[in-house]
Amino acid sequence: MIPEPGQRFGPYEILGRLGGGGMGLVFRAWDARLHREVAIKLLHDEFSMSGMRERFLREARAASALNHPNICTIFDIGDRDGDPYLVMELLEGETLKDRIMHKIIPVDEIVCYAREVAEALAAAHAKGIVHRDVKPANIFLVNKPNGKSQAKVLDFGLAKIESNARSGRGGRSLDLTTAGATVGTLAYMSPEQARGEVLDSRSDLFSLGVVMYEMATRQVPFKGTTSALVFVKLLNHPPEPVRDWNDSVPRELEKIIFKLLAKERTQRYQTATELEEALRKFSEKGTGGGWLRRATIPLVKAPDPIARERRQRQRLSEAPTENFDEKIYPDSPPRIPSRPEPPAARPRSGEEAFLRPVARVPRGSGSPAPLNQSGALPAIPGIPTGPVSPAAFQAQSAPPETAAAVESGEISGQATSWEQEPPALVPTDLDPTGRWPAAARESDSETTRTHYDDSGYLEPRRVKRTPPWVWAVAGIVGAGALVTGIVFAVHGGRFRPMMLTEKDTLILTSIENRTGDKALDGSVSEGLQMALRQSPYLALLTRDDYRSTLQQLGGDGSGLPGEVNPVMAHKVAERLGAKAYIYGTITGSGAPYTIHVEMQDTVSNETMATVEEHVPSQEQIATTIDRISDTLRSDAGEDSDSIARTHVPLSREATASMEALHAYTLGEAAARMGQPVEALAAYKQAATLDPKFVRANLRLTLIYRQQRAEVAAAEAARAALDGANAASERTRLIAQYTYEMNASGDYLRATAIIRQMLTTYPHDAEVLSDLARALRLQGHLSEALQAAQQAYAADPLSGDAYTQAEIALIGLDRYDAALQLDMQVQRLGGPRDGVSLIAAYLAGRQDLIDAAVAESQTKTKHFTLAWNHGLYLDNSGRIEAGTAFWRDRAATALEVPGLASSSSTLLSQGALNRALIGSCGEALSMAREAGAQPRGPIATFNIGMASALCGDTSTANAAIDALASGYPQSTSVNGYYIPDLKAALALGANDPEAALEALKSARQYDLISLTPYLRGRAHVALRQVQIGIVDFQTLLSHRGITFTVGSDVYPMAEIGVARAFADTGDHGNSASAYKSFLELWKNADPGQPLLSEAESRTR
Repeated sequence: MIPEPGQRFGPYEILGRLGGGGMGLVFRAWDARLHREVAIKLLHDEFSMSGMRERFLREARAASALNHPNICTIFDIGDRDGDPYLVMELLEGETLKDRIMHKIIPVDEIVCYAREVAEALAAAHAKGIVHRDVKPANIFLVNKPNGKSQAKVLDFGLAKIESNARSGRGGRSLDLTTAGATVGTLAYMSPEQARGEVLDSRSDLFSLGVVMYEMATRQVPFKGTTSALVFVKLLNHPPEPVRDWNDSVPRELEKIIFKLLAKERTQRYQTATELEEALRKFSEKGTGGGWLRRATIPLVKAPDPIARERRQRQRLSEAPTENFDEKIYPDSPPRIPSRPEPPAARPRSGEEAFLRPVARVPRGSGSPAPLNQSGALPAIPGIPTGPVSPAAFQAQSAPPETAAAVESGEISGQATSWEQEPPALVPTDLDPTGRWPAAARESDSETTRTHYDDSGYLEPRRVKRTPPWVWAVAGIVGAGALVTGIVFAVHGGRFRPMMLTEKDTLILTSIENRTGDKALDGSVSEGLQMALRQSPYLALLTRDDYRSTLQQLGGDGSGLPGEVNPVMAHKVAERLGAKAYIYGTITGSGAPYTIHVEMQDTVSNETMATVEEHVPSQEQIATTIDRISDTLRSDAGEDSDSIARTHVPLSREATASMEALHAYTLGEAAARMGQPVEALAAYKQAATLDPKFVRANLRLTLIYRQQRAEVAAAEAARAALDGANAASERTRLIAQYTYEMNASGDYLRATAIIRQMLTTYPHDAEVLSDLARALRLQGHLSEALQAAQQAYAADPLSGDAYTQAEIALIGLDRYDAALQLDMQVQRLGGPRDGVSLIAAYLAGRQDLIDAAVAESQTKTKHFTLAWNHGLYLDNSGRIEAGTAFWRDRAATALEVPGLASSSSTLLSQGALNRALIGSCGEALSMAREAGAQPRGPIATFNIGMASALCGDTSTANAAIDALASGYPQSTSVNGYYIPDLKAALALGANDPEAALEALKSARQYDLISLTPYLRGRAHVALRQVQIGIVDFQTLLSHRGITFTVGSDVYPMAEIGVARAFADTGDHGNSASAYKSFLELWKNADPGQPLLSEAESRTR
């Protein structure tokens, strides 16, 4: 309920409403006890939950402990009919947001306000309070009697509620689908806050850096049309230099701002006090007047931070007049040559040099300003087009009404001289015809003398008059040369308008099939996507981006073009925040076909480029796509040299077969919908139709690997590498990486290849995801997580990037963060791969466990889900259910073409888990079943280890031989598979010293192998019990990664510790370890030997 004037809240009488924010409404009130006006803040009705109210009051109490002149004081807190309220001091003035909107902030005021905010933050941080929402709207500039302002920070301690609880009010939501010019307070968020990490005081300092940047430039450093794009800029891109927008800002202050904006918190100022000290020293250094000069106008004079492109600006000292336009507009038409200026012009002051008007072409259309009929550039609002007076300069910094008067001519100016330079775009010496005035042109007299005022130039010598016919011939020749040059320049792309920059994203939505031929559904779209992706210039979003967004908008998540119209295509582009989008049609009831493609500006929906091609036959569609791709790349602004250097025909980069492209499209749609078996069938059909179709084989490799089909994945990887010889460099490197990861197993070489790719494609989400996978499989989890985060920052809809990040988070024991990320994937509509079951189990979330198990039981042919489900059952001691599950899913895998090795992987995993707990009968039986199927290195190792632990030395030795001969370059085989197998055999032969010798070389792989468990057993056997306990603790200290490696070894490490302590007579610690094991197996099958052992030792 909104209170009315006169209504009372305790001793406070409501006088009127002042405003409202995301958390509540603020009212002016009268304190009847102390006879003063105060401000009362009420909590929004949407925070009506009792827990939220308590949190509101708890945070308010914490904030009320802050007593500082730069913090808005909280006088009282109260409750009226269950509605909590805050009583604060009433402030008179304006917010910093309003100040930035309406006025230019001089450098000395920027420093002053920043120091005051830093002092306020220091006081709060000293009491353990992190603001979490530092932004201009939360900084109030209080009017002081001397006419100056004092900064006060608002809402201390309340932003935490906003971050966690607000919904639907423009709060700090990481919803990647929110559209808007600049997205809420996300623009002031620190990178660690965006990643959902634990925050400390340095997060507030980053936000203060954003505020300082905005005060100096009137724009935020990380901007975008959606939160997803802001997220990308925040995590991956440095801000543009402050001085590019306002060169009155001293370099020392710019360095302070950029240190605050460091991505890594360790590289920022570590405390607010340290920042305040730096600002104080800067102020003292500047008191001599070096930087205390008149505030200049930043290039963007918008009331709110907006995304607006701007070209590089050069000072007059760096840009001679005759080349000034070419430096500011490198892609503009050549301007009319100007007469040479005197080389020794009068020196200008710094202020005059800066205030010379510089016209900028609006970027809405992406085109430079055209020449008018006279050959001069047209007038641009705010830039005079005639002689320029000092008044015109004054208008730049004058109030709006004054500026308007200047433009209308109401304020007269002084006479123009060459000492006061004209605007950069318009030569003041041109007469209305666009030519130099008569006084400056060559006269008809026999001789001509050119005068320069105090120029020091020598007088031109007298020349004889040239006959008219000579001038005529010279004119014709010159005109011909000029036309030829222009033709070549335009043909080379040098004078084309730059429609897109490298920062502008482009989305190919749909090439709608209107032919009635189903074989063309998706074919042209996929082919054009593959052709355009060769460009290093275009920031092309993926087809998954398109499909996910289409699904969010209520369309068919498969994204097949026959389902999409131009209106929906435009909506997709808007939601993604793309600068431009491509939409088109293919028509014709059979050959010949017509392909019509348009590139549209997303904001204005104006056509940026149009291509139409007539295709005689279906066989020629691929070559037509090549031409369309080259044309679009050229029209977007890419130069011809780049296009020629990177262009590879579609027939070599992908396939010329429309049937194969259509099958590939069906595979992509099925994979997107979480249907791996259907996806495999479609990709297989595409690869069968064209065995050299590299992309189809790459996708087959990925799905096979996800389905645990090692043998099929290796075969597809070899096929991809064989077909990549004639493809683009990017495709060749991806194919080589895929081969090393899935066929040779050389993770080190794969990592080197993918790092090489990153030098060329630093923001490619697919490349970053591949790097994350390679690093994770080597145990480098922190680096893997960073790469995965960069991947989904570059492409917020990349499913594989989220998967790699989730697994890395689990490996780092950050289970809640993994679950949050999984929920994000669910909101985005992406496919889920069962990782949530692992995270939920390790986090103890039974509700989520039940949901994930139910999903696994319905998706019987999703074998990643099956693998995780089986591990969950075994690790929780439900061995009988696990045995039945492994066998059932292995039998199901045999029903799917190509997944026989999935059956082997699943059975071998069950065999290893049972061998570890000593259930050798079942272990050896499952190992024999697995050995009857095609198997890769993982299944071979699992079979060998199960056999070695259970005394089948012949099978274990056969596994060693098979691994050594079949995978001589494999990182895992040479690094720890063979050493672990040899150690297990030595332990079985009661030779612990030989076991330790075999394990020496594998220590670096402790976190991703059974090595520490086997080493612990060997040390205990040698009576080196304490060392053995340390080995077991290596596993127990890293539960997440131990689980993701895949085995039942974590509970067995607890048993190992318990037995080791018992051997030393330390029954207290032994019983504690057994209790930990019982907690892990609290739902275990009754009668399990290990369960009985643990229960007997804890009585």
